[in-house]
Amino acid sequence: MKQTQIERRMKKVLLLALLAGAIAVVAGCSQPDQAKELGTESAPPTSIPEVKTMAVTKQPMGAPAEVVADIIPAVTMDIVVKGGGDVVSVLKQRGDQVRRGEVVAQTDVTRIALQKKRAESALQSAQKLLVTSQESRRTDMADVRLSITKLEVQIEEQTKALNKLKNGYDEGTVEKTAVEQAEMQLKNARLDLQVLKMKLDTAERVQSDVTAEDQITAAQYQLAEANLALEEADIKAPTDGILTEWEALTGMNVTAGTKLGRVANIRTVRIQAKLAEDMLAHVNSKKTLSFYISGNRNKSYTGSITYLSSVMDMDTRTYAIEMKADNAKLELKPGMKVQISLAGEKEREVPVVPANAVVRDQGATFVFIYKDGKAVKRSVTLGPLEEAMYAVTDGLREGESIIVSGQHQLKDKQQVRLAQ
Repeated sequence: MKQTQIERRMKKVLLLALLAGAIAVVAGCSQPDQAKELGTESAPPTSIPEVKTMAVTKQPMGAPAEVVADIIPAVTMDIVVKGGGDVVSVLKQRGDQVRRGEVVAQTDVTRIALQKKRAESALQSAQKLLVTSQESRRTDMADVRLSITKLEVQIEEQTKALNKLKNGYDEGTVEKTAVEQAEMQLKNARLDLQVLKMKLDTAERVQSDVTAEDQITAAQYQLAEANLALEEADIKAPTDGILTEWEALTGMNVTAGTKLGRVANIRTVRIQAKLAEDMLAHVNSKKTLSFYISGNRNKSYTGSITYLSSVMDMDTRTYAIEMKADNAKLELKPGMKVQISLAGEKEREVPVVPANAVVRDQGATFVFIYKDGKAVKRSVTLGPLEEAMYAVTDGLREGESIIVSGQHQLKDKQQVRLAQ
């Protein structure tokens, strides 16, 4: 019995102990809430935010600026008959390569050859006539000069004889009629001399062989016309290129001005396109542009810009552009469609940032730059989004360090530390 009382006392002590412990726990739990309500709890110390950064890089963004263009020959010229007649030979076929001035067909020259022979014969006759005329003229002038010399001697002798007669008349030994007769003879001789001198002067100033020279000139014109007609009987290619059209047939009769074919020079080609207004910025100040055949980006060509319209076509609201490109290998065919690359990859390279690094606030866009241990808020202008990367058209430079984690809780110029 004594042992039972002891056990009861032990159980009571244990129960009291448990009750005291529970009261202590409750008191401990309620104490912080009371302290919190009274404002007696102290705030934990402020920590510096940890952030991650990355360097701003450049990469091509946006679709390549391209425009469809057409390939046309650099030069296209018609083969036009200059003379006329029956075609007697055709030396080239459609599709053949030709050189400028190469004979591609010929017309009959029988009639022209006869005309040439007649002109040559007329020229020879006129030249012989001219030689004869000149020789006769030289002989006639020599005779006139000789007659003048003789007459001058005769006049000198007649003058001396007249003076003797006058002396005899003064002495009374000569009749007056003799003196008068001598004077008349001298006067006539002087008149004859004057006529001969005038004849010589006229002969020296006026060509007596005008007729022969006119005949020579006429014959020369006829011969030149015959030679030209012979040359025009050869139908020639007007430029280097390919016979894209050719309708000449042996035996057909053609007249001057008849179009027989066309030659296209495709060793150099032109590339023609139309640019929308927003494309002009890619072309201005450039001298060359690259292009490729539609469907084959693997091979690129280069063309020199030869024309860029400064005035918009109001019907299409576009600007015409034309380039010229070498086509020595004949890989570019007239009628082909090509794509002109207006801007290369380098021109499309812009600074890019991850989409999750961008902070938006009331319609504005920002990023945080890590600089000297601080987060600096900077406004940026965004371009297109590609594969979770934004193009930045304004506000960032390549190489700058931007914060890519924790930036949404940051303030401008807040101190931060880099994550290890």
